[in-house]
Amino acid sequence: MNLVCAQLLFAATLWTLPCTTAAETASSAAEVLHLMSEVSLEAGLRNSSAARAILDYHNRVRSQVFPPAANMEYMHLFTSLSFVRCRMRDWAAQCKWDHGPSHDLRHIEQNLSIISGRHRSIIDLVRSWYDERHYFSYPNRCSGSVCTHYTQVVTIFLKCLLNSCHTGDMTAV
Repeated sequence: MNLVCAQLLFAATLWTLPCTTAAETASSAAEVLHLMSEVSLEAGLRNSSAARAILDYHNRVRSQVFPPAANMEYMHLFTSLSFVRCRMRDWAAQCKWDHGPSHDLRHIEQNLSIISGRHRSIIDLVRSWYDERHYFSYPNRCSGSVCTHYTQVVTIFLKCLLNSCHTGDMTAV
């Protein structure tokens, strides 16, 4: 793909602590959202259905963990802590491909994702994190390659921030 035409999707997804059980709330099927070049990226990424699609995907794959969890909590979008949201937005606005400053975002784990190409699903941003399950072996930590992104997928709270960055001849979102 020509770099001038490349469209990169970038997501910083942050996780925190537990709340409700899966039995209390049923997960809906993951909505596959395609963000095409004709769609305003900024409007599309602020769309709550994008965050909902990511949340639903996480809950679906979390229900498939092995060994099964004794009490798998249902993951929720974390909507409070406006300070954290402001710090996340400030960090993302700098368009740095790096985790946010630990002194401002301590106690919050961060997963980053980037994909290229057109007509990609918002779910493609997080699928690679779940694929790390092959390197996780309970009760041990990672057995081989990296699995820390996966361990964040199976936690409980989700905070999504998607940002559009224009650098040179590429667009990162």
